[in-house]
Parts: sequence; structure tokens; C-alpha cells
Amino acid sequence: MFNFKTSSLRKSINSQIEQRIKNKEAGVTNTQVAIVVLVGVILLLGALGGYQYIVQAKVNNEISTLTDLRAATVRYGQFAGTFTEANVTTATLAGMNFFASSGLTVGGAAAANGAAAAITVTNQWGGTVIPAVGTSAILGDSIAFSFTGVSTVACRELGTKVDNIASGVTINGVVTKATGAATLPATVVTNCAAGDNNTMVYTLAR
Repeated sequence: MFNFKTSSLRKSINSQIEQRIKNKEAGVTNTQVAIVVLVGVILLLGALGGYQYIVQAKVNNEISTLTDLRAATVRYGQFAGTFTEANVTTATLAGMNFFASSGLTVGGAAAANGAAAAITVTNQWGGTVIPAVGTSAILGDSIAFSFTGVSTVACRELGTKVDNIASGVTINGVVTKATGAATLPATVVTNCAAGDNNTMVYTLAR
């Protein structure tokens, strides 16, 4: 009788051990799955938050850049008078250290046949910055700075935050802020195209 009970108990214990081994070999537990999912969610939220932080930092940099460009435009306009195609070229402005405090990158490569170097100004998005004669009230009273390669998220942020800096703004060829008027937020959102390759033109008056 005692041997029978001992034998039955031993078989029961062995059976439970074998079942636990089989369960472990069969896969992971619900707790382990939950932990993996939780870690994945935390990483995803962290990545999204980090991306938003970087974009916001760049937007703040851009606003600072535009503020510096506006100040430089006012100073330049005091002695240049009316802006023309001759005195608002990239090379002319770069030669006067116009972009020195703007945070923009000025570079150039020597052209062929002894010609003057081709000066380029690069923005933080990796696109270019091209100045042109602008119009606020009359032709030549401002400089229009074209920024290319602006990301979609940044485009939507910037398009609604420069009313006190730029007299006019266009996004991908569409006016989103006219001289003397407030920005049209709905127009900004509509015209900031997907693909992170937007062109924004800021008209800065002297």
C-alpha cells in the first residue's frame, strides 16, 4: 500500500515536471509577451518624441535665422537703397558677410576657365537659400529668401510663426501670408506637401 502511494506520488511529480518542460519548450509565456510589447511601445514613443524634439529645435533655429536675416536686410538697405538684381546676388551678399550671424553655411567651388567661384548658401535642411529682389510695398524694398528642402512638419510650424518677421511668405509657389495680412493657417497646412522637400520664400523688408 505504502509503495503504491509512493509510486503514484512519484509518477505524479514526474508528470508535472515533464509538463512544465513541455510548456517551456512550446514557447514564451504571456508575461514574456507582455514585457516585449511594453518595451516596444516605450521605444516607439521615445523615437517619436525624439523626432518631434529635433524638428522643434530646427524650427526654433530657423526662426532665429530669419530674425538675423531680417536685421541684416535692414542694415544693408540703409546704405544700398533700392535692392536690385545686381546688389542682391548670393555672391554679393556673401562677400559682405551678410550671412555671417545667420547660422547658414556659405560655400563655393571654383568655376572652370578662371571664372568667379559659384557661391552657395545651405540651410539646416540640406537645401539651398537663394536671395532675390522682393516686393513688400514696391519692387526693391525687400529681399525674398527662398529656402528649399524644408520638411513637411517644419513647413507647417514655420508657416504660422513668422508673421512678425516676414512681410510675405509663399509655400511651394502659393501665397500663405500677403503683405499687411495675417497668415492663413489652413493654406499653410494644405500647401506644405508631403515628401519633406518644400520650398518656402520669406520676403524680408528693409
